[in-house]
This record gives sequence, C-alpha cells and structure tokens, in this order.
Amino acid sequence: MPRQPILVQRANQASAAQLAASITGQEELKASQHVDVALLTASELPQELREAVFALWERNMRTLYVESSFGWDPTSKERELFHTTSRFIVVCPTDNASMISQSDVIAYTMFRFDREDGQNVVYCYELQVHEKAQRMGLGKYLMQQLASIGRTWHMKKIMLTCLKANSAAKRFYITSGFELDPTSPEYISSDEEIDEGQIDETVNVDYEILSVLL
Repeated sequence: MPRQPILVQRANQASAAQLAASITGQEELKASQHVDVALLTASELPQELREAVFALWERNMRTLYVESSFGWDPTSKERELFHTTSRFIVVCPTDNASMISQSDVIAYTMFRFDREDGQNVVYCYELQVHEKAQRMGLGKYLMQQLASIGRTWHMKKIMLTCLKANSAAKRFYITSGFELDPTSPEYISSDEEIDEGQIDETVNVDYEILSVLL
C-alpha cells in the first residue's frame, strides 16, 4: 500500500479530540435545537450509536441504492461506514421535544482524509439528517464543520459522491457551493473538445462527484 502524503497521514493520526477542536457553534446549536454534537472515530462509536447511524442511513438511502448501479449491499456499506479511518460528527437529541427518540441519531456526517487526483481532501461519505429534523439547518451546520476541520488540517477541498436520483441532496450541495469535480465521470472542461463517443461512454453513469474548495 503506498504511503499516505504527510498531511493526510497527520490528519488520519489525529485523535477525535484534536479534530473536534475545530468544531464551532456547539453551544448555540444545543440551546436552539436541543441537541448534542460529538466527533468520534469509528472505533469510539458505542454499539447503540453505531446501530442508530446505520439505521438512519438505511432509512434515508435504501430505495435510492436499490435502484442505483451501486445496488443494495448492507454488509459492504457497513464495512465502508465503520472503517478504521472513518470519522463521524454525530448530532443526537437531548430531549424528546423533536419527537425523535433520544437513542436515535438526529443527523451525522461520516468523512475521511484522503488523497484524490493529487490533492489532499476531506471526503464526505455520508451526510444524513432524520426526516423529522430536516430544514433545521443541521446539514448546513455539519458541512460547515467539515470545512472548518478541512482547513485546520490543510486539506484542499471537500469531495463527495451524489446519486443523480437524489435531487434534494444535489440541490443542497449546489447551494452549499459544490460543483462537478474534474474526477467526475461526466466532467468536461471548458477547453475540452466533446465527441459523441465520449458522451456515449458516460450516458449510463448514475452518480456525480462534487467538490468545493477550502
């Protein structure tokens, strides 16, 4: 396995507490939304929280995955989610005012530090918000924390993969400043010639890779 670039290596070796030092607005969010925010590594997730994280992903994404080229493979997804390099920012309710059980996860993002196309990046694998907690600014808050962490640890951009069928997510990411990344299968630069063969090769791709510079 090739050695990781030094900045990615340092970020991956950082403790949850070191990464959490970049998180902002926790007290304000706790007061206004009655939630707690925690940054945890995959190994630090208690079993109850781990199950809640996976349940929220399944609740939000199962239909989209079943109908996508990725297919429905919960075992593979569980391995990806809880990989040793996965990091989580988890939002949990502090009371039942939201009508969500306190054992539930109200929202979370799972991310890793990686190297993509010669750049050090924060790769956002998941950004999930409970259906009863949407339009409360939690997705925006989590994305802001990824940006803060990425800048602190000298990453160049945030990247993510978005299914084309997930139109609500795509709108959110575009509103948040994301654009089609040059590594996306259908990306064509402004000075690149387009030919029919190139278009035909990508016509069946049902996802896009998006990114935003930090």
